[in-house]
Amino acid sequence: MDKDGDIEGDDLADLRAGKKTNEDVATELPKAIIPASVNQRLKLAIEKIKDAKLNSVQKLQLIAQVVDSLGVDKSQLGMITNKIRAKMESLKVK
Repeated sequence: MDKDGDIEGDDLADLRAGKKTNEDVATELPKAIIPASVNQRLKLAIEKIKDAKLNSVQKLQLIAQVVDSLGVDKSQLGMITNKIRAKMESLKVK
């Protein structure tokens, strides 16, 4: 954990505390067409997650389950993480 109690490198929580949200990060990533049924359930899940008061371990478990369900391997996860981190950093600078 880092100094503010988040999972090490959890910049998303830091962005939420500021002016940017996770939706801002998603809009900065390359565009992809997500099937309507998946998108609808994703939005519902995100609403439920936002309402829940999850601790750092629960957040980590949630992310791990999503990554596992997508079938992302370690090298892909590293590349995805770097892209998201870079976009988050560019949003912080603005």
